[in-house]
Amino acid sequence: MPKKRQMDELNKKSHSYYNFENYQLKIWRKLLHISSAWIGFVYIYSNIKTDTAEYSLICASLLLVVMDLLRIYNKSFKLFITKIFKKLFIDRDNGRLNSATWYIISAAIGMILFGNDKNRLIAGLPILYLAFGDTAASILGKKFGRKKIPILRGTWIGTLSCFITCFIINLFYLNLPVSIITAAAASIAEALPIPIDDNISMVLISATVLSILT
Repeated sequence: MPKKRQMDELNKKSHSYYNFENYQLKIWRKLLHISSAWIGFVYIYSNIKTDTAEYSLICASLLLVVMDLLRIYNKSFKLFITKIFKKLFIDRDNGRLNSATWYIISAAIGMILFGNDKNRLIAGLPILYLAFGDTAASILGKKFGRKKIPILRGTWIGTLSCFITCFIINLFYLNLPVSIITAAAASIAEALPIPIDDNISMVLISATVLSILT
């Protein structure tokens, strides 16, 4: 009996340590996610042409996709790249594109479809939603979220965190009604139970709403 108790305690500690390590890794990945906000800020505030931004994001997307495919199908490259960027990859990335790749692809799609030199917010703000709103939803939702939202795949805490974060961002650029509506659109898009990466759905839906309201 004492031996069984010791084994149970050891398993419990191992499980807690594993969860703690996973959570630390997730925070690291999300900090990298946040750092990508510079793409949105540069597009909004600089004089860079939309065409230039499109080409740059397309090239970056292609490069990341090629690297991911090599990681997936080439064992030697996988060992090499995961050793260099060990805090960027998790078990979930096995056999699929990395979340950072999806982020850049989403930014590229948003720029291609909604980029506009006359209104840079339509393509620029969704990139900030991804960087900050999606990060808030992921970290706080995973850590504190308990109750799932009916129909959606997110938790109340996660989706509310995303909404508040996007709303605060909007207040620097949009009026109050539009800020509320677009923040709601972005946070719902992040939690939609659809077979599309949430980075893409978040950009497409929020950019569509912004194009209608601004």
